[in-house]
Amino acid sequence: MEKRKRIVIALVALHTALLACYTFPSALVPEKLRVIGQLYARPVFHQQWRLFAPDPPLCSCHVQASWSEDRWVDVDHGPDTYLQRRTVQAIARHMQAEVQAGDTIPAEELVWAAEAMVYSGQFDPGRGRDLPELRLRLVEHCVVDPSHPQERAERITYLRTR
Repeated sequence: MEKRKRIVIALVALHTALLACYTFPSALVPEKLRVIGQLYARPVFHQQWRLFAPDPPLCSCHVQASWSEDRWVDVDHGPDTYLQRRTVQAIARHMQAEVQAGDTIPAEELVWAAEAMVYSGQFDPGRGRDLPELRLRLVEHCVVDPSHPQERAERITYLRTR
């Protein structure tokens, strides 16, 4: 029984020492021990940056409205309210998912929701609710090559033209 106890204590001490070599700053641990600690701990404990952080989407998206031929305005750029921005962004993301799934025009309910944001008192183009020429579109800026994320292609999906 005494021999088993010593073996367990030795294993726990070795485990603790290897984890200490892995977690302590490199200035406090000799290079060889730090490498051994990494070889021991990384396969079991290292996150490899995939556990908590999902991949960011390759496309940003927003909904725009227009009352004239050449001027488009982002629907989420009304008064600076967090709830409105979140709502419009959720609508845009749902539209984007449907467009990427192959639908040429997103579900009518999403288009109505975007229109409701335009017609709400929070986003008033100065013409009231009677806007026969209102047009909506989904604008996406997508990364073409993940190794060059600054280079983006613009995709436009027209949602509604009255």
